[in-house]
Amino acid sequence: MRQLAPALLAITLFAGIAQAGVVIEEQQTTERGSGSPTSNKIIVIVQGNKQKYVVGDSKQVTDLDQGKRLMIIDPVKAYVEMPFPSKHMMRRGRNSEPLSFQKTGGHQIIAGYACDDYLGSNKVGSDEVTVSGCFSTSAPGADNFTAFQKAMAEKAKGTPLALMSDAPPGIPLKVDTTLTPKAGGRPAVTSHLTVSKVTTQDLPADTFDPPKGYKRRPLRNY
Repeated sequence: MRQLAPALLAITLFAGIAQAGVVIEEQQTTERGSGSPTSNKIIVIVQGNKQKYVVGDSKQVTDLDQGKRLMIIDPVKAYVEMPFPSKHMMRRGRNSEPLSFQKTGGHQIIAGYACDDYLGSNKVGSDEVTVSGCFSTSAPGADNFTAFQKAMAEKAKGTPLALMSDAPPGIPLKVDTTLTPKAGGRPAVTSHLTVSKVTTQDLPADTFDPPKGYKRRPLRNY
């Protein structure tokens, strides 16, 4: 949980009624206190009650209507289907409370869109989490994105994904997350995420399906 928290938060920062989907391109850098920072280009796609999260050759699809999540593994042309939220997520989210956000009064222009600065904080177990984000309600697809975020947080109550259930409305164009351990002498884990592009487009239905020819693998293998 401690190592995954920034990624989970990133993920949860992303089911609306709009027909057009929103595609968000972003760059994330994570530092774990030892070794070199890791960087990833991430694409988040939201349409209605479905979300697709792409990092490299790994893809994750969440379907709120069907209550399922797909993990798509391109290198082996396979996918795993699991319930959403899963029992594992429920166990890992014990004692997690939503972050409490306050508007700081700051404003920025990121990827060509205005956004408002917020600061959120709370505890995950005995550790402390702080999130500094700039949220835009004027970016394309912001309403659709916000609706999905709220619906997912509601469905994922009691899991780490519920940490962002009280997040401000809009698309987070910049997010800095710090997880500070309070025991064991472990270093803080930080994550820096910045959006480079936001677009809306009509997406084909199979956008959220496993590619043709991919085989379903048993859940016990993952």
